[in-house]
Amino acid sequence: MIRKVLSIIQKEWLDLFRSKGMMIFIIYIFTLDVYIAGQGINIDAKNVNIGIIDESGGSVYVGKIIAQFHEPEFKDIIIYKSRDGLYDDIKNKKIMAGLVFPADFDRNFADNKKIQIQLLLDSTVATISYYIYVYIESIMADFQLPMNLNVPINLKIHKLFNQNASAVAIFSLKELIYAVTLLSIILSAAVFVKEKEQETWDLMLLMPINSNAMIFSKIISQVLIINFGFYLSLGLIIFGVFNIEMHGSLITFFLLTFLYTIGVCGVGLFIASIAKNITQVGMLSMMALIPMDFLSEGFSPLSAKPEIIQWLSYLSPMRYYTIGMANLVFRGSEIGYLWDQFLGILVIAIILFAYGFRKIGRLF
Repeated sequence: MIRKVLSIIQKEWLDLFRSKGMMIFIIYIFTLDVYIAGQGINIDAKNVNIGIIDESGGSVYVGKIIAQFHEPEFKDIIIYKSRDGLYDDIKNKKIMAGLVFPADFDRNFADNKKIQIQLLLDSTVATISYYIYVYIESIMADFQLPMNLNVPINLKIHKLFNQNASAVAIFSLKELIYAVTLLSIILSAAVFVKEKEQETWDLMLLMPINSNAMIFSKIISQVLIINFGFYLSLGLIIFGVFNIEMHGSLITFFLLTFLYTIGVCGVGLFIASIAKNITQVGMLSMMALIPMDFLSEGFSPLSAKPEIIQWLSYLSPMRYYTIGMANLVFRGSEIGYLWDQFLGILVIAIILFAYGFRKIGRLF
């Protein structure tokens, strides 16, 4: 029996290696796609052009504040004489932010009175504009402007876990989760659907092997391919190119990924039981991936979502995998603190795989 299972795994690998399109897709999604997500998507405020209007007529304090707008957050500082010119350049996207210092800036600052500084932001890119606001607010706090206090305010920010606040780490790891999820669904479904397309399903039924062993062999062949691609992406892109530090156990990370892959392959088995061709596999895979991602803790925390979504998220295996990955990579959590992630993935994996296994098994 073991020899037959290994023969089927070998046969599936050979078929996959002969499919140039699928191999290119797998290599792309585990390498270039993860790299583009990590390097190309950035929500930090960098190289921002900012406009300044100093109605105080060259205040020393204003000069000190302007000196704080430096790279990499801010690029060009443009001095304007009129508010209309400042507004027009923000409207035409020449600058993203503008500051207007009032004429009585020095007098009010010396008398410890409240100072009203006008900040104009282009909020069409809402996330970046928020970060610009945070940077400017931090600079202003150093000069005691927002509050009527006698002692200068210094903000000392302690960033935990992702100390550099790196968007590269967040987006590249998120894209890796996408890659594992999408390929787990597509490959586990395609390995059966292609038999329907090539009209070799009847020949497969004639093979001298139990149908359950046949299904298991085909699935495990794809699980091993996906996990190998995961290791490749983790080593070359995440740890290699982006130099992201792994604080937790790598073995625990691999085990969590293996269980997650098995569970998501159950979704692929269900899709294989109803899809008639590869086109339908792709469409149904996206229909399964989108709600799984929406119910996970990806770009926004679950606590920020409606309560009904928080409850429904317990049904998504991606929720547990995303949280578990963040705990291992950033927080360095030990396996004892990950029992809820492991339990969630294990329970859902058993349910999804058993249901998908049963559905595809009815076709044999």
